[in-house]
Amino acid sequence: QGPAETYRAIRGRVFGPIRASARYCIFSPVIVHSCLLSWPVAGFHRCVGRNLPGSATKMGRRPFALKCRLVQANRNRDSNRTDWNPDDDVTAVVSVRRRQLEVADVSMYTLHQLLSTLQTLFTEDIRDTVAEVDRTGDLQGARSNPSGRENGGQSTNAFRVRLWAKSPQQVSGQSMSSYVIMECDRDIQVVLDSLRDGEQVDVDMQLVYPEPRYPVGTYGVRGEVAEGADTTAATAPVDGPFPIDPGSQHVSEPTGAGLLETHLTCDVFVAGCGSAGFGAALAAARSGASVICAHGRKVIGGNASSEVKLCMVGADIQGQRGIKLQTEAREGGILEEIRLDNSMCNPQFCAEMWDLTLLDKFRALPNMNLLLNTWFVSCTLDSTGAITSVTAESQLTQQRYIITAKVYIDSTGDGRLGAEAKCQWRQGREAQSEYNESLAMLKADTATEGSTLMFTSVDMGRPMPFKLPPSFNRKFTREEFASRKLSVFDTGYWWVEISWPYDNVSDQNTITSELLEAMMGVWDYVKNSGDITDDTSHLALDWFAYYPCKREARRIKGLHVQTQNDIIPTPAAFSDTVCHGGWALDLHNPKGINDPANPPFIPTHVPYIYGTPLRCFVSCDVPNMMMAGRLASFTHVAFGSQRVMATCCVHGQAAGTAAAYAALHGRTPQDVAKDPDAVWSIQQQLLRDDQFVVGQVNQDPRDKALTATVTAKSEQDIGPAVAVISGQTRAVFGKGGCLSSQCLPGTNRWISGYNVALPVSLTLTFKTPVQSVGQVELVFDTGLYHRLTYAINHAQQQGMGWGSPQPETVRDYTIEALCAETNSWQTITAVEGNYQRKRVHMIGFAQKCSGIRINVLATNGIPDAHINEVRVYEIGDAGKFPVKPKGLLPHPLLRIPSEADGPSLQLAASPEPGWWRDPDTRPAA
Repeated sequence: QGPAETYRAIRGRVFGPIRASARYCIFSPVIVHSCLLSWPVAGFHRCVGRNLPGSATKMGRRPFALKCRLVQANRNRDSNRTDWNPDDDVTAVVSVRRRQLEVADVSMYTLHQLLSTLQTLFTEDIRDTVAEVDRTGDLQGARSNPSGRENGGQSTNAFRVRLWAKSPQQVSGQSMSSYVIMECDRDIQVVLDSLRDGEQVDVDMQLVYPEPRYPVGTYGVRGEVAEGADTTAATAPVDGPFPIDPGSQHVSEPTGAGLLETHLTCDVFVAGCGSAGFGAALAAARSGASVICAHGRKVIGGNASSEVKLCMVGADIQGQRGIKLQTEAREGGILEEIRLDNSMCNPQFCAEMWDLTLLDKFRALPNMNLLLNTWFVSCTLDSTGAITSVTAESQLTQQRYIITAKVYIDSTGDGRLGAEAKCQWRQGREAQSEYNESLAMLKADTATEGSTLMFTSVDMGRPMPFKLPPSFNRKFTREEFASRKLSVFDTGYWWVEISWPYDNVSDQNTITSELLEAMMGVWDYVKNSGDITDDTSHLALDWFAYYPCKREARRIKGLHVQTQNDIIPTPAAFSDTVCHGGWALDLHNPKGINDPANPPFIPTHVPYIYGTPLRCFVSCDVPNMMMAGRLASFTHVAFGSQRVMATCCVHGQAAGTAAAYAALHGRTPQDVAKDPDAVWSIQQQLLRDDQFVVGQVNQDPRDKALTATVTAKSEQDIGPAVAVISGQTRAVFGKGGCLSSQCLPGTNRWISGYNVALPVSLTLTFKTPVQSVGQVELVFDTGLYHRLTYAINHAQQQGMGWGSPQPETVRDYTIEALCAETNSWQTITAVEGNYQRKRVHMIGFAQKCSGIRINVLATNGIPDAHINEVRVYEIGDAGKFPVKPKGLLPHPLLRIPSEADGPSLQLAASPEPGWWRDPDTRPAA
């Protein structure tokens, strides 16, 4: 295959190993030469979701390779050989039960990383493979059986290759010696037999199909001769125009009645894949957990997807909270990565390209199983109230999945998983007396914020009449828009909102029908009322949603209920903060557009960026369940700020990271949330993944940069070189930022000297040489003070640099290591065209290193270089979730409550509400 075809095949990620290799294609010098596929491209989608341990996988019968490099090993050497140089390039074909890929020109360290990933994903498969090699014997024993038959005459048709490493060196706690199997036919064994010791040869291997009985492409759909075809050869095929190869088979058998039941297992199950769900699923998988995510819709993203097209807003209040180099409130982490990617690949603001960017992030993860068009429907519980399994169904594919996980995350929006698990939940608004909230209702009720249908319009350049369909005949008058602005006509209006008097869950079909009437009625007013001063005669609808944007339904009670008083007038300090918010306390009128006499919403400004504790995302009564998004543990007033999608996404990243920690450590989320050391480990991992955690800074004891001396030949007073190890990666000291006791002052980045031309360098010198450099991680400036988000509103699209890299970001740079033995600098990484904020470089520099130097060659616009953070990890010491050192003290400039602080700073226990409904009691209408 050519490079383009091979790349597309890899991106298909049909098989676990192929999917596992993708990240190494990006982050290490692995070249994947061939993807060994055993069924047609048309069948790729049928395999997605069937390649994880515990799943029912139907494998192909005839794997084949394209271009394998075969290396003859010395049969007289054993696994203890000591003359192998670990830095030598090696070639191997990795196979796990006939799922194969070839890697070439890689170091032993990189190959070991790849094999370790495969072992993690396919533990049982690898164990079986190793056992098979042990039974067969060494290389000599394998080759002594040219017939390929053993174990009762069964044909294995495999040539076994054993890899050696220099001494039993340990990497990440495992020996570098690993077994791999190379599948080849007997002809290849003959080639190998002819090779001398150490000799290698490239071999082309193909699966040859029978020759077609007629010229390919000669006949059209109806059997007529195609234009320009050789008519002399165009004889009718005996078996019809589209014969199937006799040896080929369907991937799956035809499906009859009923649902096909499949049992799956994973570490973390995520129900729902809206903004909170995709944050949770991606974070859990990237933290090392195996993840299954069931999403009822055809695309990821929820209200931000192409089905709804709502703009994602968050703590930065669409840039209104931002001040350059002073207040940077925009969300980082996973959401910033996705926004930057989509800005570059989707300059035209295509909603479907936003969906595709999200989907690509899922497909890049080998331990992710995404089940689209699949709704969570039920769960089973044990005697302690813990969830033992969940059921999800896809009527589209007639599939029923029984899924067993260690941790379950409800990100359904409506809290369906929590309701089925008999969690305590509520729907509606609390009374002021329950939590002493001044913005709450005098009396509790079940009213919720409503749902909205969006639309877009286009100027056709000619008169475009509009006539209401007969059954959608709602008419509006000028007086009904007294509190609602009709000034922008290219997109819909969020205030076309309906909830009351309906239930936002069971009555959603009725709500949707009335929303369609209201939306059409508003557009009819724009086009035909004559009250609009702008010329709208050339405007026409070119899209409108049938799937509503829903704002509120159930909220599930957690270990802490966040209230108005945790957010305003000053934010509370929590020792278990895991994310941030900053949107106004935005309380909508439940009657929405049906109440024209009153405004559609009442916002209350939030003066500071605030933190949200982990306990808001942990169920108070189901020990292994977590929540993320608008359904988490907030009062209705606090929910008014927490419900917006960008904030929900950082909820998801926090919950997913914590869920992975709990699953990988064999603990429940409830247990983890009550353990300060475990919470610290989760916070540190979130910081490393570029999530902003209010009141927390990098204290990872494995990060060698924290103890290095940082220098630069040019720097500015507001951006000294040493700021790259401050532990905080943004400025939040300005107006609208954090309380001074909950953040570090300054810009927290290195800014090269004013009027000093690039290139410029930043140097980290280690007081004691580090043994190796396994990983270097950088955080760059991407202008977190201004708005950056996918939007369909033309006014919102302006002025945010969409479609090009952010000008503050470093574009081209190199990383050098100072070899301690030779005292010379060696270039270990060179990057061109960067536009991302967080970059992770897997180095594998296996020599003692006295320093690291980053050379900035160019930026994407501004004249000076900005670097916010540098981290350095040794080989084998860059795993997830650092362990908190004993006696570690918090940063001296931060005042986060602890047991030693006394009652004044103690975390207040959540007040017991008087109106949390019993799990089986449905709210009154």
